[in-house]
Parts: sequence; structure tokens; C-alpha cells
Amino acid sequence: MAAGSTHRSAWPATGLRFADISTGCNTGPEPRIVSVGLQRLREEPDVIRKGALDKGEDPSVVDAALSLDERRRALLAEGDGLKAERNTASKRIGEAIRGGADPNGADVAELKAASTRVGERIDAIDAELATVEAELDEALLRIPNPADP
Repeated sequence: MAAGSTHRSAWPATGLRFADISTGCNTGPEPRIVSVGLQRLREEPDVIRKGALDKGEDPSVVDAALSLDERRRALLAEGDGLKAERNTASKRIGEAIRGGADPNGADVAELKAASTRVGERIDAIDAELATVEAELDEALLRIPNPADP
């Protein structure tokens, strides 16, 4: 990895995530570790909220993170569904052409146009998803790890 580049990954054994890690030669910020993972946030939001309050932090960031996570999951599901739809449309185009349809004919053009519209919606979803994921990572960085009971 080049100096100054950014790397995103997870530390699965612990549930911790590296949100942004600068790999420069000590010229960038220290690695930021998200101590509250999404699974724990979903399973124990009240515990995480109380932990934030106990540390004098604003607990509303927990609700913001949960909302962003919900939106992220909805976008992922919608994108996956549309990708399956686009794949089906591509197969139908191939089948139509193999079945003797004119590749430049109206029937194939209509299928191609539908596939293109789905592709444009996928691009829009991917763009929104990138924004939501960046906001979610930032929210997770602001949630303090609750104190041990």
C-alpha cells in the first residue's frame, strides 16, 4: 500500500473495525478504531446509550447510527434486488438475440433500455450507499465504548 493511502478493513475476531487508517510515515492521524460494532449496536442499543450518558456524551449519536445502519441495509437490499433484475434482463436480451430477434430491433432495444434504466438506479443507490456508509463510520467513531458492568 502506498504511503498516505487509506485502507478500510475489519478486525473480525474482536468485532472492532478500522474506520480510517492512514498508512503514511507517521504524517497522518493515528488509526481510529470503532469500539462499538454494528452487531452490538443493534443488539444492545440501550446499553450503548447508557454508556454514552455515563461518560457525559450525547446518546443521540446512537440513534443516528442505528438510523444510518437501517438505511444502509435497505440500500444494500434494494441494490442487490436491482442487480438481480439487471442480470435477468441481460439474459433475456441474449436469449432474444439467440432466438432470432434483430439485435438492433425494437424488442431488443426495449430490453436494453430497461436494463440501462436499472443500471442508472443501481449507480444512484451505490452513490447514496457510499455517503451513508461514510456518515455511519463517522457516527460509530463518536460512540464511546460502555464501561464494564
